[in-house]
Amino acid sequence: FHFLIDCSLQQGADIFNFETFSTTAFIGDLAAYIRSRNPSAFIMGSFSVSSSGTTLLGYPVQRIFRELEHDPNVDVVGLNCGTGPTHLVENLAAADFHGKWVSLVPNASYPELVDGKIVYSQNPEYFADYMLKARDLGVRILGGCCGTTPDHIRLMARRLAGSRPEPVADKPDGRPAGRILPEVQVHPLEEKLSRGEFVVAVELPPPRTPDVEDTGKMAARIREAGADIITFSDSPLGRVRTNPIALSARIQRDVGVETLPHLCCRDRNVIALKSDLMGAYIENLHNVLLVTGDPIPMGERGEISSIFNLNSFKLIELVNNMNQDVFAPSPFFIGAALDLNGPRKDKAVARMQRKASLGARFFMTQPIFDREVLEYLSREKLKERFTILAGIMPVVNLRNARFLHNEIPGISIPEEVFSRFREDMSREEAEETGVQLALETIRELKELVSGIYLITPLNRVAMVERIIREIR
Repeated sequence: FHFLIDCSLQQGADIFNFETFSTTAFIGDLAAYIRSRNPSAFIMGSFSVSSSGTTLLGYPVQRIFRELEHDPNVDVVGLNCGTGPTHLVENLAAADFHGKWVSLVPNASYPELVDGKIVYSQNPEYFADYMLKARDLGVRILGGCCGTTPDHIRLMARRLAGSRPEPVADKPDGRPAGRILPEVQVHPLEEKLSRGEFVVAVELPPPRTPDVEDTGKMAARIREAGADIITFSDSPLGRVRTNPIALSARIQRDVGVETLPHLCCRDRNVIALKSDLMGAYIENLHNVLLVTGDPIPMGERGEISSIFNLNSFKLIELVNNMNQDVFAPSPFFIGAALDLNGPRKDKAVARMQRKASLGARFFMTQPIFDREVLEYLSREKLKERFTILAGIMPVVNLRNARFLHNEIPGISIPEEVFSRFREDMSREEAEETGVQLALETIRELKELVSGIYLITPLNRVAMVERIIREIR
């Protein structure tokens, strides 16, 4: 871009239009580069959005205007291409763009494929009607992109010259036009963490069938024990379980406890992810843990395929963008996963930092068993930079410890844990040992993290109840 700008400046260019962009990441720097070489240059930044009002990278119209509104080097912010005039005008009507000149350069219409060629409707009258509406919204620069012809521009110019702008009306809900100032709601989990309270989250296993009666009973016991929030994973290990959003909504409604569904990328494309998020919003779910998701088991890959339209980083960015537009009055409190069990803990922290920069607000770790993780948390003082809920999975017995160590990815059981169990232990003895091991770890973690994330082992709710009551 710098090379292209330099060539253009050498040839005398003094108007620059950065067109059909999907992100605001570069416009500010490029505008500053131009301004440093030609202070009188006129600089436009124009973005392509879908009918839903987001770019290919998930930037909503409102975020585009907000991020460039106060940039002194950008003279115009606008929209071009992507769709026909109807949707671009509607997207502008819903946005707050005071303080900047705005441009609108839509396509003539949606294209059709006719005999292998892209064809646009020849609709100058329709196009001109909507461009007048854009002018009445306050748009200062109007034009046409794909499919527009001299007839479109000629008729639009004639109509604009022969009419006066209509007064900008208030929006249907009574808000002043050009102003979107929703009252942002803050919900219990976010409030508790912001106040520095030690939070206890509990994961219950989502059932394999639609019968959720037992899950509701377990949730009620966990709530009574003192848990702050109950979480449900998204078909863990790639095995079918009840949908976590529907289950979270049902438990939150029936039991009266805040819930946190996990949402993974494995099973959904972007359309499905957005649809699920809107469903969660409708059901008054305010928290979400965003993860890439466990792969489909090897033996089932011939019949079942993964989607992975996004990874966890892109999913966090998507939800964060929707928080600033679709979910602005009550944005999701975004959580993400953190794995400190591997040998490259610095790499895991770098990933966590990247997720935080994209919009993640808190992090839930894989189950912690190794003292090396405790020492790392203490040495690096991660609590000063990140909100972390440390994963705790009580071990049920020796057989369970062996299974976790050998069969579950991301979990490694140290020898000191194995040494606390015996083959001939009774169920009561083994569970008591598992509870005490968990409590010892929690006591060491309490000053190092913002809370814990208890993972219920094999439906042994009594073990989790006991742990919660002990630490409360």
